[in-house]
Amino acid sequence: MKGKNLFVLVVVAALLVGLAYWTSRSKERHVAASDEIGKYVLPSLQGADALNKMAKIVVESGSSTITVAKVDDVWCVPAKHGYPVDNAKLREFVLALADLKVGQVVPADGKQMEALNLLPPKGDGKGAGTVVKFCDKGDAVLASLVVGKERTKKTAGDMPGYDSYPDGRFVAADGKPYLVRDTLRSIPESERSLLDEEIVSVGANDVVELTVRNKDAQGLTLKRLMGMGPLTVENVATNEEMNVSKVDSLASVLSYMTFSDVANPKIADAETGFGKGTNYVAKTKDGRLYMMRVGGHPAGSEDRYIQIKSIYEPPADPDGGADAKAKADAKGAEKTSDEARKRKEEREKITAQVREFNERVSRWIYLVKPYKVECLTVSRADVVKVKEEPKKEEVKKEEVKTAEPAPVQVKAEPVAVTNAPGTVTNQVPGAKPAAAPAP
Repeated sequence: MKGKNLFVLVVVAALLVGLAYWTSRSKERHVAASDEIGKYVLPSLQGADALNKMAKIVVESGSSTITVAKVDDVWCVPAKHGYPVDNAKLREFVLALADLKVGQVVPADGKQMEALNLLPPKGDGKGAGTVVKFCDKGDAVLASLVVGKERTKKTAGDMPGYDSYPDGRFVAADGKPYLVRDTLRSIPESERSLLDEEIVSVGANDVVELTVRNKDAQGLTLKRLMGMGPLTVENVATNEEMNVSKVDSLASVLSYMTFSDVANPKIADAETGFGKGTNYVAKTKDGRLYMMRVGGHPAGSEDRYIQIKSIYEPPADPDGGADAKAKADAKGAEKTSDEARKRKEEREKITAQVREFNERVSRWIYLVKPYKVECLTVSRADVVKVKEEPKKEEVKKEEVKTAEPAPVQVKAEPVAVTNAPGTVTNQVPGAKPAAAPAP
């Protein structure tokens, strides 16, 4: 019995030692996890020096790989012929990941990592997330992050369709899974999502003159009279009028012009079809001219090739310019004014804007949706129409029978005639008066 009791005591002691060890390790893990909360998920990206070392970003998912790189200090997309990215979008994306802090340490094994989509995108892609790598110019990895599923939180109440909402994201860095508060919606899904798709935006009301010239066709020009009023062609006959909807379409061509893709800027005119296409020029109130070439379309696509550049033609000075100023100065009059100074500053501003526009846009060949430029296949007959004859109202004339007026009969009334004092004689008008009796 003593031997059996001794064995039981040994087993119990071993269990107690094991429990104490497990409890101690659990506390250590809890303390270690607690120490990580609030710290940066990617500490190697902290500071300006770390961000300045960054020269390439690779976003890899199961369906695609997106690469942006810094070339000559300009961030661009190599797959889009080196087209520059939208710096605001790139900055938002990079800082969102650099500023991530641990909200919760997630104890997860292999199956849980798969369930949270925190595995690298390899093999069959099951349980794979999106891997983001930040590299230097030598392709050395500065930081790497696996972005997994969103975490959703139940809402209070019973509103149908609004029973939950995302309030965080599961991520993994160096193989450690975390929960962060940011949902990381700024992660790009394609190269195009990092680009500024707007080429130019000129409102229809800002266009004071436009010209459309198609191959083998006479050019069509529309102007606003004295820079005001509707756009119209010259020599409109009295029985003609402008087709307002067609004119509005022409004036709106450059209104929020966006591209669907970027073509190789070195592509030849023979392939783009610019030599046989359409030339469109729009002039704005402040003197900017936008000149666009419209070509054909690549094989297998309905999108059209376009290319745009701009020049600036400042309007004439309202005071007659330098000659008028010289004459006024010769007479001893001070011609310089705040208005002249403001005009000069405005011209310098527009000149700089036109230069920046050409640096950003003019060297590129874009592909745009066909509906943006299909209205340019136009002639005078399309924008001028014959006036419709006014509709004559048929008025039904009713025959009115007019009765002849009845003759008016006047009844002669006897008139009392006084012949002498105290004597009255009734006499018909017009009758010869009777002789008066003798006295």
